[in-house]
Amino acid sequence: MSLSLRDIPPVILKQHKAITIQVDKIRNPWPEETMQWGEVEIYDFYPYLFLNLFPEVEPEKIRPLALAGRLYYRSLSWADSLMDEQLSHVDRTNAALSIQSAQFESYQCLHELFPPQAAFWSHFRTHLIDYTNACILERQFSSGNQPWSEYTEAVALNIVKGKTGIAKVAIAGLAEISGDDEYVKPLEEALEHYYIARQMFDDVCDWKKDMRNHILSLLLSRIVKKYPDSEIRCGTQEWENRLAYDIYYRGHAQYVIERALDALDDYDDICVELPDFMLNRVVEALRKECRSLLLDIEQIVKRNLRRASEQPNFNLALPRPDNKWQQLSWDSLEFLVKQWRLGFGEARHIMQFPRASGFRSSNDDFQYTDIFQRALIADVLCDADELLDGQLKPLIDYEVNYLLSRRRSSGIGGWSYFPSIPEIPPDADDLGQIMQVLLRSGRKDKIEATCGTPLKTLLTDRSYDTGALSTWIIPNENRTPEEKLQAHWAEHHWDKGHDNEVMANLLYALSLYDRECFSETIVRGISFIETQQEENGSWRSTWYHGPYYGTYVCGRVLMETRPSSPSVAKASAFLCNNQNADGGWGNNGSDPLSTSLAMLALAQLQQKFKNGYKDWHGCVDRAYDYLIRTREKSGTAWPSCPLIAMGKIIHVGIDTSRTEALSYGSRTLTTAFIAKAAMAWYRSAQS
Repeated sequence: MSLSLRDIPPVILKQHKAITIQVDKIRNPWPEETMQWGEVEIYDFYPYLFLNLFPEVEPEKIRPLALAGRLYYRSLSWADSLMDEQLSHVDRTNAALSIQSAQFESYQCLHELFPPQAAFWSHFRTHLIDYTNACILERQFSSGNQPWSEYTEAVALNIVKGKTGIAKVAIAGLAEISGDDEYVKPLEEALEHYYIARQMFDDVCDWKKDMRNHILSLLLSRIVKKYPDSEIRCGTQEWENRLAYDIYYRGHAQYVIERALDALDDYDDICVELPDFMLNRVVEALRKECRSLLLDIEQIVKRNLRRASEQPNFNLALPRPDNKWQQLSWDSLEFLVKQWRLGFGEARHIMQFPRASGFRSSNDDFQYTDIFQRALIADVLCDADELLDGQLKPLIDYEVNYLLSRRRSSGIGGWSYFPSIPEIPPDADDLGQIMQVLLRSGRKDKIEATCGTPLKTLLTDRSYDTGALSTWIIPNENRTPEEKLQAHWAEHHWDKGHDNEVMANLLYALSLYDRECFSETIVRGISFIETQQEENGSWRSTWYHGPYYGTYVCGRVLMETRPSSPSVAKASAFLCNNQNADGGWGNNGSDPLSTSLAMLALAQLQQKFKNGYKDWHGCVDRAYDYLIRTREKSGTAWPSCPLIAMGKIIHVGIDTSRTEALSYGSRTLTTAFIAKAAMAWYRSAQS
């Protein structure tokens, strides 16, 4: 449970700062590898959550109790990591030593505060025994020594209540310091209900991680009645998909979240007669998260059921492959069609935009998007459709209609990467990608009506004397209130002018749409892109990981508009010189996505060279072998690899310790780019 410092009242914040100083002093003599802290947790100042219930106690007087609690909680956090077997050998050693050092210092604090004969120690022992018994019982199930069929709801609740024992120690300490135990019993009972709710919420959010680590929960116990065998232990995607269907479409997730809300109601019933205290704020925040998650689940399930009823009937009939490249194309296409039937849910990008970080127009901290992703996938389906004589037209038409339905209805229109965040303006990357899909799907007639206004705004108001184009599409004059908000955010948070890869994608779309009409923009833009090429022949991307996406899209537009550019040969040399020994490409070792992007770039660039394929045959064949080795057991999909980098979002104040929120990738997109690369080299081999 993380908590932003801005949510802490000043009186507690003052104590928290003092405790932090003491922690630093305590840590100083210990080895650097031990007692490494993460983000701020409510356990770092836990006794102060109940301060209003003990008005006779001065805040400074319970500082040693808070310090001890902070140290002890951290020791338990490291112990959880050890018990869950999530750490390397070195990390396990450091965790074990951190536990010993933190608990030693915690006991030192408590012994200075409470004499040996104090009743506190008896309560501490009782609560620690409860916690220990709960952990042992939990471990019995996670190790398979206890049959999973015996994990009932009563067992799940008893484990949570037992593990609440450590939180109850703070109440025992406050009662000892104040000499007043009036609120001990109701608080202990209230804490049990709060932690039941907290656990139920976490169970729904973390079910995949729990399943992979064999950690049984109330949610999983409703579905999985047997300890995972060796096949399931591998964590196959197909098996997780079946679990996900049961969890969300058979009502199990909804049941568990409703159980969490019931527990919070029980908490309210207990605390209604008590004076107000800070933990109530934490409870209200959790209640909001539970309600929001429940609403999201209901909406997504309803939307997916509606999508399933609206999708056209479709059966994929693939011809016998001519060569290994077409076989690779068909394998990956099978996976894409399967994901299409599922609504491309795995390809969605979910990211947190906290209101506390300034996104005050957002109704929900968590937002999801799939517009750009589905535009990229639709482009790949168009590639495949050319090889299948129009067989994929129903899928492509469905995706085009979806993309058109997601166009912004306000201001200049266009598309935004996160359409539900008013602070984020329409962008040139989405615009360029959707224009390409409209052109390739035979819907050129839709471009003027849907893309004309944002395109005119971009070229008129957001172009530079250098030939560069802005990523964000915002008019200079007659702005709506929403556009004024977008301009403020662009100026103060993430607008740095041009982004090479975004420009290249948009210029490529213009060259396909009407090269003569947009010739001046294209010529000036291409000249600018040439100046942005790195010394090693690559192009740097702002919004994408590594150099391979930028090199692919920049090389593509050069081959389309200026194939004689010296940049083409430099890019080709970069790609050939940076292939790894295993046949793949990547920044820190090879990965399937970087490999497919490098192969796509080579496929584009080799068109300039008469004997390009022959010269590069060994290069791409090694890449093919690498892709075959790295695909999943199903043989039709590849692992998720980081594609989109949200680094500029850091400037907004989003919690940078949550690195997964600042990067996006998906199995579907990795597989889509591999399909596109395989089809490109199939066509090259046929020519």
